[in-house]
Amino acid sequence: MKRLQILLLEDNPLDADVVSLTLAEGGIDCDLQVVDTQAKFVAALQTQRFALVLADYILPGFDGATALRITRERYPNMPFIFVSASLGEELAIESLKQGATDYVLKQRLERLVPCVERALQEAKEHRKRKAAETALRESEDRLRLAIESAQLGTWDWNLLTNELRWDAGCKAMFGLPPEAETSIETFFQGLHPDDRQRLSQVVQDSLNPANGGIYDTEYRTIGFEDHVERWIKAKGQVYLDESGTPFRFIGTVLEITEQKQAQRRMKADLQDTQVLQELSTRLISEQNIEVIYQEIIETAITLSRADAGSFQYFDVKTNQLQLLATQGFSQRIMDHFDCVMANLQTSFGQTLLNGERAFIDFEAPEDTDGCLKMHLDEGFFSAQSTPLISRSGQFIGLFSTYWRRHHRPSERERRFLDLLARQAADLIEQRQAIAERQQLLEREQAAREDAEQANRIKDEFLAILSHELRSPLNPILGWSTLLQTKQFDPITTKKGLSTIERNAKLQTQLIDDLLDIARILRGKLKLEETTVNLVTVVEGAMEVVRTTAEAKSIALQFEVITVCQVRGDEGRLEQVVWNLLSNAIKFTPEGGQVGVRLEVNGEQACLTVKDTGKGISSDFLPYLFQSFRQEDVSVTRQYGGLGLGLAIVKYIVDAHNGSITADSSGEGQGATFTVQFPVLQEEGKTSPTFLSAVSTDLRGIKVLAVDDSEDTRHLLEMLLTSYGAETSVVASGTEVLTHLKTFDPDVLICDISMPDMDGYTLLQEIRVLPDAQGGNIPAIALTAFTRHEDRQKALSKGFQEHIPKPIDPDKLAGAIARLASVD
Repeated sequence: MKRLQILLLEDNPLDADVVSLTLAEGGIDCDLQVVDTQAKFVAALQTQRFALVLADYILPGFDGATALRITRERYPNMPFIFVSASLGEELAIESLKQGATDYVLKQRLERLVPCVERALQEAKEHRKRKAAETALRESEDRLRLAIESAQLGTWDWNLLTNELRWDAGCKAMFGLPPEAETSIETFFQGLHPDDRQRLSQVVQDSLNPANGGIYDTEYRTIGFEDHVERWIKAKGQVYLDESGTPFRFIGTVLEITEQKQAQRRMKADLQDTQVLQELSTRLISEQNIEVIYQEIIETAITLSRADAGSFQYFDVKTNQLQLLATQGFSQRIMDHFDCVMANLQTSFGQTLLNGERAFIDFEAPEDTDGCLKMHLDEGFFSAQSTPLISRSGQFIGLFSTYWRRHHRPSERERRFLDLLARQAADLIEQRQAIAERQQLLEREQAAREDAEQANRIKDEFLAILSHELRSPLNPILGWSTLLQTKQFDPITTKKGLSTIERNAKLQTQLIDDLLDIARILRGKLKLEETTVNLVTVVEGAMEVVRTTAEAKSIALQFEVITVCQVRGDEGRLEQVVWNLLSNAIKFTPEGGQVGVRLEVNGEQACLTVKDTGKGISSDFLPYLFQSFRQEDVSVTRQYGGLGLGLAIVKYIVDAHNGSITADSSGEGQGATFTVQFPVLQEEGKTSPTFLSAVSTDLRGIKVLAVDDSEDTRHLLEMLLTSYGAETSVVASGTEVLTHLKTFDPDVLICDISMPDMDGYTLLQEIRVLPDAQGGNIPAIALTAFTRHEDRQKALSKGFQEHIPKPIDPDKLAGAIARLASVD
């Protein structure tokens, strides 16, 4: 019998499959041709005759209303049913007015089969009314052709003689040759054992006059000779005599094996499609990624009728597969394949290697690493692995299924595994995108918080900086005003001058710290490396802070376990020790102790500074060496400072290839700082060089000084005169050139930044003069430009010394005496 030809206009393959399965489940035996564009739709109508058109209403570039108009122009009476999810009531009514036969919502596909049957029935009745005789003749022709072509078999059972005759077609359906003898016993023997009892009852019911003698059933046969299982559809009629006694039973049989198999496939497809749909519904709302992996594995096992499965994620950093989910495996298998690379001994190894689905039988002869035998020992004989590929073509991972029998997935199973892989890859890619967006958001929030924290620290630092710079100015300006306006006894005067000196040095140290931090941030902090005796460094730093310690009755102790030398900048190393000692003294209460210990551990010189002070809270320890960070930034804080010292110390230590750590048991428990430097080996050690003390007696030395600041000129004149020098102080470079001829100085002290002629230009002018006119006079750059590069520039321009402001009187006097003696 010719199958129904139905044209389906649908752009969604999944919806098309559901429609096909729904029709099959409803017993509509048809060939469903699916098209998804206007061109294909028109071509199908032009080349083939269809019994029915099913159409979605909304398609890309095409709509159901246009499809209805095209169909009606060519076939005015062809049934046309809309199958759509977006057909509202008004639109449905309008479609019916335009000639649609009916409409079915995709959400209610249970109406599809009744609608189709009704439409087909109405069309059939219409055709009958138009050409009843032609239809009958065609029906008879089809029946005759069907019988002649052996598509149908016939049988005739004489109930009076019990003689059963089969034609060749009927015998073939029982696996018998045309010449075979038949009987009712043959019929029952040829039935599938599970159907015999049921068929016996069906036959008895048909022979019962009360049932009208109708025989309509389906059953299975097992071929007598070929042993093939076949599905048969049988129709028959029992004839009764005048007394109501059955005397003849005739009918036809039709093999429907392919139809049954198709129905089973369609039913399985529908079930598996529903499995995928249900999986999608569950996974969309599932937040636990481990549950998602497990659901994917369980679905893969269901779709491939397997016994076990695994999910492996591809780590692009290691180029390995990581096992994330399994079902049906022993711990031994899971441990062994927890992390694997591409190989040919497993299906997942092959998939990773080639990027394609792979099959493997574990009874293969080559088993180089024992993987095959391990699976066989677990009872597995076959496996497959399906890759997960993102929309952009990126390999995400794979899932594998395993069978405890020899098995290769069918085409249908492979198709659904591919659908699962697409669905899983899309979901995982979506979750990865969400996770990346979340990470980006978190990084952005962290960056914003860091920026806000940095701004808070900056604001706090600026407030502290303002306070710390202004605080020394108060006693300086106060005592300066008092000393200029009032008369004090010598003791009070000395106290005032001492206060001015102490606060000026404090302000100088603050400025030096700021300059050091600026150099560090720009990578400009330079080191002048020599061989340094750490004992000398510690002793020098202790001498600097000893007065401060004694003022608080703090005991300073220095324990030398091992004398050692390192390679480094002696001044910067002393700065490290001085900073640590200054902090220890600052935060140690009166009567406390500060101890320094020097020893060698292996190849490291280990310097430990330990105090009995206020200690450091555990919350602040991680930020201890950060610039501008202070544990207490409140207006009621007890200890001053900019919070730069330890940051500078950390940088200097790092620059010497050393390390520094801090430890404290908590507030009130003191603190311990440990600094380590690479110690010089014995063959690399040299004895430290000690400079003999330089005299600061400048009697008999003539000094010419130039500075554009009147206060500095007055200070220089008084200072140099107090050391015994014969001094001439001028305000410009032009005056220097004039005084050189008349004053004949032994040493020149020169400011760098001056109007009209700076110090560098002045020195160039001097160096071109003859010796007799002072062309080779020793020169000292006395300047507020204190960077390392400023010193290097001054020396390269011809100055013999570079001394930073503010002026250290002894240092300046010593430099003058040294240059005058060399000259």
